[in-house]
Amino acid sequence: GTHVHQLPTDTNTYNFAHLTIQEFLCAVYISTLSQEKQLHLLTEHYWQYPNVFSFVFGLTGEVSSEMLRFLYLKLALPNPQGHPDRSRAVRCVYESKQICSAGTFSLVLNMESLLPYDALCVSYMLSCHSVKELFMYSCGIGNKGAELLVKHYPNKNDTGQLLEELDIRGNSLTSEGVEHVMKIVRASSATLRVLAVSNNPIGDDGMTVMSEALQHNSSITELWIAECGLSVKGAINISELIVEL
Repeated sequence: GTHVHQLPTDTNTYNFAHLTIQEFLCAVYISTLSQEKQLHLLTEHYWQYPNVFSFVFGLTGEVSSEMLRFLYLKLALPNPQGHPDRSRAVRCVYESKQICSAGTFSLVLNMESLLPYDALCVSYMLSCHSVKELFMYSCGIGNKGAELLVKHYPNKNDTGQLLEELDIRGNSLTSEGVEHVMKIVRASSATLRVLAVSNNPIGDDGMTVMSEALQHNSSITELWIAECGLSVKGAINISELIVEL
């Protein structure tokens, strides 16, 4: 069968024997149910079958506002270490292509292993003006992920929520990746208070790019740049910027 009873166990626990295709077929069935039944399945079984519901959100033409609100509330729960399935919840929001008016929150994805696709999903959430602080410490997105992260980021003339804090430490970003991230810095020049890029090999070239972007920032109060591979040249560059700020 496609749904296997796990033994030994004190409770009835089931898993798919062969993932992806069975999950997709299950999602196809769920997408035909009423919104009330979909919401019940989501609230009862989401954390057990997150991939199934990623398909559901993509297959269902328009999910209920209650289903979206459920995901947003899960993402907004305070948890400094993040949640191992939070990136999957972000995928669901992206697949739905719908905006939920659930207020703003801090999105914590620290220590999750993210694919470039996940960075694109996060970018969509940023475009919805729902995230005020983004924590992506050691997610391994690399330069490609950084490029996708800024793909849908709003411009500075938008009236919605722009980032107030961005933590992108430990993501193997070089000067190329920093160039992408600086698009967020430029767009958030009046709101971004904290920028953390430590533990990325950005080098002096990346520091030059960052300095140029921060020159027009009027809100920055914290800048984390430890272990970035800077030489004396890069250190002088950033010290001059700090004096100007």
